[in-house]
Amino acid sequence: QVRKVYKAKKALFDAANQGMTASQQLLEKQKEEMKRLAQEILEMMSRVKQCLAELDEIAMKPRVFTDEEYFQQMIDQEKESRKPGYEKKVDTLKKMMARAKQLRQIENAENVQDMFAGYGSIVDEMIDTVAPNKGNEKSRCIIC
Repeated sequence: QVRKVYKAKKALFDAANQGMTASQQLLEKQKEEMKRLAQEILEMMSRVKQCLAELDEIAMKPRVFTDEEYFQQMIDQEKESRKPGYEKKVDTLKKMMARAKQLRQIENAENVQDMFAGYGSIVDEMIDTVAPNKGNEKSRCIIC
C-alpha cells in the first residue's frame, strides 16, 4: 500500500519537474525575445537622436524654450484667457506636453534603462515569482 502511494507521488513529482523544465524553457525564450526587442529599441533610439540633431541643424537657430516650456506657456495663456472651450484646449496641450516630455526622455536616453526606469526590477520580480532561482544567486533582467 505504501509503495503504491510512493509510486503515485513520485510520478506526480516527476511530471511536475518536467512541467517546470518546460516552463523554464518558455521563460528563456521570452528572455531572448526581450533581449532582441531591447536591441531594436536601442537602434531606434539612435535613429531618433540622429533625426533630432538634423532638425536642430536645419533650424539654424538655437531653441529659446524647450518644447515642454513652450506648451506650459500655452497652457498658462489659455487658463488666463478663459475663452469658451479653454478646458479642452488645456487638456490637449497637457497631452502634447507629456508627449514632448517622452520625446525628450528618448532624446536624452543612453540606454533602455533610461527610457524605462523601473522596468527591469518589475521583470526581475515577475521572473523570481514564476521561476525562483536555484541557490541564492539573483538573476538580473537581461535588459538591465
